[in-house]
Amino acid sequence: MEETKTRITHPSAALRFLLLAALGLIVAVTVTAPWITRLLFGPKYQGSIPVLRILIWVTVPMYWNFVLNSQLIAKSFDRAILWAAGTALAVNVGFNLLLIPKFGYMACAVVTLITELALLATNIHFVSKSGAAIWPEHLGRLALSTSLVAGFSLFWAQGPATTGWISAALLLLGILSLPVKRGDFSTPRDLVRSASTAPDTPIVG
Repeated sequence: MEETKTRITHPSAALRFLLLAALGLIVAVTVTAPWITRLLFGPKYQGSIPVLRILIWVTVPMYWNFVLNSQLIAKSFDRAILWAAGTALAVNVGFNLLLIPKFGYMACAVVTLITELALLATNIHFVSKSGAAIWPEHLGRLALSTSLVAGFSLFWAQGPATTGWISAALLLLGILSLPVKRGDFSTPRDLVRSASTAPDTPIVG
């Protein structure tokens, strides 16, 4: 029973699942960004579509940071958390001052992504020193899927009418390469049931 619980709640497994969810959100927002913007703000805000398509990529490092931060908190690495927050603050303020005056609101989206990546690098540095898990399960396949989804996003942004077949091919390959497991679709009730019904290890002697 204890072994089953450990397998279910392992940070690497949770991280893999969160990154899969992030890729799903990226695809959904990339495709529906024009309709979302028109529905919520009207046709005058169509210029914010590229910003939305950039900002949604923040979910990848942000979800990763969720898992890493939880491990730092669990191990009471308060100083590491402070250093990571300070690094993110310095990067955010510095790049905002550098890029926003020249590139405007588009720079805000880019700087947000850069800030989360800087925070991720800092968290990986400190969590690796603690000996905790920092990489998701099936990192190679996840990297491949992420690259294919990134290619899909770039081609789709150029216009589905001109590069639709390339976008569709990249998206299909990205979906096929996803490291999805059957247990990813289990409900919390299923997980509790599987843990409670797991046979106990017999004691010999």
